[in-house]
Amino acid sequence: MKKAVAAGIVAALSLFFVPGLAGAHATVQPRVVTAGSYEVFVLRVPNEKEVPTVEVRVEVPEGFAVSRVKPVPGWNYEFTRGADGRTVTAITWSGGKILDGEFQDFEFQGKTHATPGRYAWRVYQTYEGGEVVAWAGASDSNTPASFMEVRAGEAVTDAHGQEQAPPAPTAPAPAPAPAADPAAAQAPAAAASPLTTGAAYGGLVLGAAALVLSLRRR
Repeated sequence: MKKAVAAGIVAALSLFFVPGLAGAHATVQPRVVTAGSYEVFVLRVPNEKEVPTVEVRVEVPEGFAVSRVKPVPGWNYEFTRGADGRTVTAITWSGGKILDGEFQDFEFQGKTHATPGRYAWRVYQTYEGGEVVAWAGASDSNTPASFMEVRAGEAVTDAHGQEQAPPAPTAPAPAPAPAADPAAAQAPAAAASPLTTGAAYGGLVLGAAALVLSLRRR
């Protein structure tokens, strides 16, 4: 009897130490996003039963805007829209199968909520035979919804999901030219060079000598 009890305890505890087993459930990634940014969301759905998963539905939290879906081979998708006929409120994938021991990623693009906060993505997983598991509960429940945290910050992606290049640095304005000195404007354009001054004095001396010789000859 003691051995049976011990074996049961070990089996129960093993669920908490096998990676990904105890925490396996449908999730929407990324878990943390920037408010008002464009993201590629990934809905990851693992199969947790011996029968295959045949349909997956995710409800889009109010305030998020879904625009595009990446096709998945073997699966069809359908949008559920709001009263305005434009806003996507849910996406349903069907036609394919997720077998026991497998998982499937479903990608779609959209814009995050403009207001920071914690938002729940509710996922409904339908198995072959009609059983539906609603991943829509509180975070501490057995079937929790996928919670996404929206944080304030500067969006770095555009409407196509591409990273935006940072703005080019602005070149500094050229420094203004120094104002002209009024005193310099009134000064002579250029001072006479020493060579020019010497030549002038030399000419005067030669002229005086020539005058003296001329007078002596008379």
